Amino acid sequence: MPPISALTRIEPIHLARLEKQGVSTTGVLEFLAIDLDALNARLSRAALELKVDAPEDATVQMWWEQARTLGDE
Repeated sequence: MPPISALTRIEPIHLARLEKQGVSTTGVLEFLAIDLDALNARLSRAALELKVDAPEDATVQMWWEQARTLGDE
């Protein structure tokens, strides 16, 4: 996933806030738009297509909860 610094249409102040909150990739922002089950399903499909192991459910839940926490700030 592209680094957050790759966003070109964002004010520097907003970019700095995202970086301060720990958002380092643009992928974290996509997690805010879907629920946990949908995220698990998407990651499982992607893993199958890429022929790699899907992340553990606990890992996906941690990512999703982190994105939610960051989105609430």
